[in-house]
Amino acid sequence: MENTLKDIGEIQARLLDHRPVIQGEIRYFVKEFEGRRSNREMKRLRKIQEHTNELNDRILPQCEDFMETNLKTMHETLLGTIKICEKIAATEEQHMQDEPLKENRIQRENEWKAFTERLSEEQADIDTNHQTRVHDLEEQYSKMKILINK
Repeated sequence: MENTLKDIGEIQARLLDHRPVIQGEIRYFVKEFEGRRSNREMKRLRKIQEHTNELNDRILPQCEDFMETNLKTMHETLLGTIKICEKIAATEEQHMQDEPLKENRIQRENEWKAFTERLSEEQADIDTNHQTRVHDLEEQYSKMKILINK
């Protein structure tokens, strides 16, 4: 009975205890990384560090100087345009509040509608006149063909 329990415990340890397998995989990974990849990874890390140092030492100060000089002028320009836009909005608002302007605007809109209606009527008249003339000419030419063919 003791041997059976010992065998069952050993089988259970082999089937359910994955620590030895995982430890073996970890050892293999560490060996692989340290042995084969360490030089490549170290070179890559050095390149990244050099690139970062270059960015911090040379490019970042250039960007800061550029931003300091140009952002001030851009800010001043934007403030000026905002003031101009506010003036335009104020004058436009004042013009919109004027009652005679509204009446004139409505009158011009009505005149424009009447004008476009008149144009469409004239266009219809011209189209009908054109169609009748085309029809008359076709009849005339057909009569001339009949006379020529005789």
